[in-house]
Amino acid sequence: MASVFAISQRLDKLPTNRGCGGISPYYLKLLHSAGVGWAMDSMDTFLFIYCINLITDEFKAEYNRVFSHSELGILSSAVFAGSFVGSFLFGHMADTYGRKPMFMWTMVTFGFGTIMCAVADSYGMLLTFRFIAGIGLGGELPVATTLVQELSPKATRGRIIVILDGFWPIGSILAILLARELTKCLSWRWVFALSTLPVVYALTARMFVPESPKWLASVGRIHEAEAIVRSIEADHAIYNAANAPKPDGIDEMTADVFCYRQLTTSQRVALLFRGVYLRRSMVLWFVWLGLSFAYFAIYTWLPTIVAEKSDAFDINGSTWTLLCVVICQIPGYFAAAYIVEIIGRKLTLLVFLLGSFIAAIVFGYVAPTEANLLVSGGFLSFFMLGSWGALYAYTPENYPTNVRAMGAAYPAGISRIGAIGGSYILPILSGNGWSPTSIMWLNGGVLVACSVVLFVFGYETRGKNIDDVSGFDPIAQVFLMASEVSPLLSAASGSRTPVEMRLSNVSLVEWAEVESLKGEVEAPDEEINSTICGFQLPFSWKTLWAYAGPGWLMSIAYVDPGNLESDLQAGAYSRYQLIWVLLGATVMGFFLQTLSARLGVVTGKHLAEVCREMYPRWASYILWIMTEIAIVGSDIQEVLGSAIALQILFGLPLWAGCLVTGVDTLTFLSLHQFGIRKLEAFFVALIAVMLCCFCLNLVQGGVEPAPLLEGFLPRQPEGYAITQAVGILGAVIMPHNFYLHSGLVQSRAVDRFNSKKVHEANKYFTIESGVALFVSFLINLAVMCVFAKGFFSPDCIESYKDFGVNTACVPALVSGGKSYGPCVLVEGTSTMGICQEIGLSGAGYALKGVLTEYSETIWAIGLLAAGQSSTMAGTYAGQFVMEGFLRIQLAPWKRVALTRAVALVPALAVAIWSDTHPGTSDTIGEMLNVLQSIQLPFALLPLLYFTGHTDLMGSFANSKMMKWIGWGSALMVCFVNLYLVVQKVNVFDINGVVLVVVALVALSYISFLGYLVHKELQQYSFYRK
Repeated sequence: MASVFAISQRLDKLPTNRGCGGISPYYLKLLHSAGVGWAMDSMDTFLFIYCINLITDEFKAEYNRVFSHSELGILSSAVFAGSFVGSFLFGHMADTYGRKPMFMWTMVTFGFGTIMCAVADSYGMLLTFRFIAGIGLGGELPVATTLVQELSPKATRGRIIVILDGFWPIGSILAILLARELTKCLSWRWVFALSTLPVVYALTARMFVPESPKWLASVGRIHEAEAIVRSIEADHAIYNAANAPKPDGIDEMTADVFCYRQLTTSQRVALLFRGVYLRRSMVLWFVWLGLSFAYFAIYTWLPTIVAEKSDAFDINGSTWTLLCVVICQIPGYFAAAYIVEIIGRKLTLLVFLLGSFIAAIVFGYVAPTEANLLVSGGFLSFFMLGSWGALYAYTPENYPTNVRAMGAAYPAGISRIGAIGGSYILPILSGNGWSPTSIMWLNGGVLVACSVVLFVFGYETRGKNIDDVSGFDPIAQVFLMASEVSPLLSAASGSRTPVEMRLSNVSLVEWAEVESLKGEVEAPDEEINSTICGFQLPFSWKTLWAYAGPGWLMSIAYVDPGNLESDLQAGAYSRYQLIWVLLGATVMGFFLQTLSARLGVVTGKHLAEVCREMYPRWASYILWIMTEIAIVGSDIQEVLGSAIALQILFGLPLWAGCLVTGVDTLTFLSLHQFGIRKLEAFFVALIAVMLCCFCLNLVQGGVEPAPLLEGFLPRQPEGYAITQAVGILGAVIMPHNFYLHSGLVQSRAVDRFNSKKVHEANKYFTIESGVALFVSFLINLAVMCVFAKGFFSPDCIESYKDFGVNTACVPALVSGGKSYGPCVLVEGTSTMGICQEIGLSGAGYALKGVLTEYSETIWAIGLLAAGQSSTMAGTYAGQFVMEGFLRIQLAPWKRVALTRAVALVPALAVAIWSDTHPGTSDTIGEMLNVLQSIQLPFALLPLLYFTGHTDLMGSFANSKMMKWIGWGSALMVCFVNLYLVVQKVNVFDINGVVLVVVALVALSYISFLGYLVHKELQQYSFYRK
């Protein structure tokens, strides 16, 4: 079959002596079809920037809605945030499903988002649809670049890509004309609506653009690739080419050429960060980030920069002057297009980056007259946009076909961080007294840094066969092999293949890295040679690193929104006196999690699988139902917590936040395709975000050392604090977490027939779990201390005595909900407050009244990280539960869809009800904590039974001491449940029929727990007698 290399050779041999600049009429039509969408993307980006004042004026006049500075900043950045998501999403899909389908869908997504902006009547709608438009924009640019590049011959492909990027200033010019001139007779809504009309034209034109024949060949669709190449050759008057291989012919594989067929998604992503590709990716990401920062910092705030100078010409008030500056971008593209095929991509990009630096410095120094601004601004546009053209031509050529779309999309997505940063930082610097000259030196410095990195580490691609992987490291060649199957992916037999020959010199560490992409991490043999401060340690850092990961993912459940609500209420209602309860619950959780990990390591099965094997089918079904109820209940808390965070950060209604949270986890769950190590690293990053945010809140509020340390001493809680003490225990230990941890540890390849290796795995999983849970304890402690310091007041204790309700002292300026009397904050100031209940829904706003203006945002970021991470952890727990109990395997996205479909209905109901009944979500959160505590014995009792079963665990079964501790903990949990039920359920308020049902349910509950205890007691001779 024809290979990618053969396809490339035929395209590269197309004549380049026809048309303009070697670009034939066929490629001119291709540029037109792709360029229309490119221009529309540019027009949308700048049209919103130029119309923002008109939008805010209308919302103020018609809806009495005034946007704050932070809201305007978020609104302006929404398109960049969407572009970040769209770049990664469509880049991956273009490599998986083809360039052309994504070439069409990016335009549809972008057009839908833009037209819906025209009818938006609220800030939330406007923000949402700007984000959606950004998704289309983020996917459009890299996908279009990749498709056009793969259809072009190497002699002119750089020039073609630069010209394609030249459509960007055309869109900028249209944006200026529409925003400055057309809005004089039409509203901004009509302008937005009219701006989407070319979408239909662009989609029609794109229907006639062929799919990339290189991509088709790489996935085995050889006949289609052959037909497209023959059609392109016919357009260039080439018929029956002698060098054209037949569709059913076979190209010989050589050491220098690979044709790509069987790459998985994780292998393609991993390839971007291996060998020479790692360096290329890092260089491209750095240059994209820096150039995007400088470009959007300068062009978003160009009129503001000029206005800072004394006696400056009002460039913002002169449409034609601004147009002239933008028009100078076009010759910059043509200049780059001309020299890119003469001196190469890398050198061209260097020339234009350094030219942009010089032009930026000149712009900062010249007197702000109209003539000076035209000349200096024109040169800045010339070099800046020439840099973009060269960069778009350079980026895709750094990667082979199977990863080219992702390779081009990922740096484009990363660049949106630079765009957001440039747009935000520049006005802050200006407000802090930075002069226009200093600001331009900052942007120039960024451009010089990009030039240095590119010059030292960049790779020249001009005239190279970009699908040649010879000379790369052995593992990369394994990934790129198309006609051979790697021994890492299937058992090889017979003679050694060329791949096996290459792998013969691969180290164990490299082999383990490839294995980790499959889902198992090979741990090296333990070497006790680690030291710290000169002292010998009883473990190896290297081995600990190999085992690290499952414990961190497990620890997410200890800092979910339910825990955060329990922490803040414990601190606000009872100050520091429950710190010892939090510590004790965490220690108990650590003990039980080590048992869970041990079960998975020793048996090779997770808790749900062992339940199915060890219990009768009816009992295992009951356990499955109870566990699923716990997972769904936890998911409701996480949806509500994330929705509250989104409401604080973006002003979204609670119901809208629930909908967003209902689908956004699908995006994050795609990380599992990158390998288990990348997934674990992502969870650790989210934990780090939580730790930073909540500790920053703690630093803002200050620490009271003496009462804090006193809180670690065990003592009888006061009557008003007992409910919170019980709530902490119920919130910290989650039933589905045992199923999760016992399944996660199996991601490490452990020889279960070697007792030494099993003991080693248990040891390192215990160490890792201890460290992870210690960090979770610090997070919970920080939240408790912040609210203890800021909201506890002795005056509010009276509300418990008088009304049986726990309350906190919330500053009067930020209070809301039912009041239980006045109070004075404990700091001893004269600040008055109101005694009222507090929970997640009002915690952020209350913090702003006690700490600083930004404390609410910091709190919301931490809460969002908690909600998103715990949702993903719950999804994987649900996967283990369903596979183990029912032997049903669902893809993670289907699992999310299933649990979210169940959880979203009550979450949405709570959210809508909360609009008219504040605090409803907090009440539901407390009830769900009760639910989790009630469900806990259904995971705890089987875990203790299995880990103490000698026939199942052998020499690793629980000792007598561990059994006493374990069953003592279980007994305490059961008493806690009894207390919670008594506290939360008032039998006198229930009618007779309901009371009978409740009694039957309680009897069934106790009976089944009795059965689980019976199974444990059957092991002992005294019971059998």
